[in-house]
Amino acid sequence: MLFYSLVRKYGPVKPQVSDYPTGNKRLNLVTDIGVPFATATMDTSIKLKHNEVLIKDSDENQGIVDYLVSQGIVSPTGETVIQGACTAKLCILH
Repeated sequence: MLFYSLVRKYGPVKPQVSDYPTGNKRLNLVTDIGVPFATATMDTSIKLKHNEVLIKDSDENQGIVDYLVSQGIVSPTGETVIQGACTAKLCILH
């Protein structure tokens, strides 16, 4: 999985939560010294619940959902949302 290999190469990352302009949650991953590493989420015009996030788990983010679950950061709901050409997994943010 691509994402796991990047974490192994560059070191541990931690979550940083903020809001998109739509009010949905944005989940970034940063290094221990605060350097941006990855944006795990994508935004949508759909209003999500306060603890829900959409995570793109393909292309450059391949394997990111498994990583976030293993770290106790999110739990997948089993639902997906299609946004343009991307399919994202709906997850609960802890």
